[in-house]
Amino acid sequence: MRTLALLVFACSLACLGPVPSPSGGEKDEAKAPDVVDDGEVYTGNDRRIAKTTLSSAPPESFRALTDLLASLPSDDRMRDHTPALSRDPSCDRVAEEQRNVVVQAWLYAASKEDDNDYHMILGSTANPSSKTRYLTAEVSGLPTSGRWVKPLARVRSELKAHYGAHVPGSGYSLYEVPPKITVSGSLFYDVDHGPGVVGPQGFRPQTSWEIHPVSDLVFEAN
Repeated sequence: MRTLALLVFACSLACLGPVPSPSGGEKDEAKAPDVVDDGEVYTGNDRRIAKTTLSSAPPESFRALTDLLASLPSDDRMRDHTPALSRDPSCDRVAEEQRNVVVQAWLYAASKEDDNDYHMILGSTANPSSKTRYLTAEVSGLPTSGRWVKPLARVRSELKAHYGAHVPGSGYSLYEVPPKITVSGSLFYDVDHGPGVVGPQGFRPQTSWEIHPVSDLVFEAN
């Protein structure tokens, strides 16, 4: 028990650090100095462990994106978290992030970021309206080694197979008719970007919560 307590304490120390202001703009995070960019590997640095591994928690299914959003701790609570979440690459998931979820939603926009993550903007309705709620889901760039390389590579293959020659690139692709999609993955709180910052104008989630990394994608046939 003493060894376990020390491990938990060490993990908490790794996550100590300041949380950026919610008013900060969408900026690229620092590049990992020890990673060679091949277009697939995750080249970011911030919270690298959490972004490239999946939680071991059992899956929770939500028929509506609004139900998932209602189940999340508030942004104020997460930005005032004890210990504070930091950008340290070794900062693993905290207790609130130890959840795997499955949710049905509509895909409004997608892009490939400089760190090789694919950003997906999910919406709660088939068409945009004043009632539509949004959430970011990220198909993560790959870790350089370890058990998560193959499962995360499979998700990237699913995305590419669906889009073919039209795989999202730099800058957001907006979908005039958002496809219905079922997304599975682990919850993650983005300390780099405040609510209302990520995504194209008019489709920005009002929370820093994400599904990241995505573990499975199912596109519903039109």
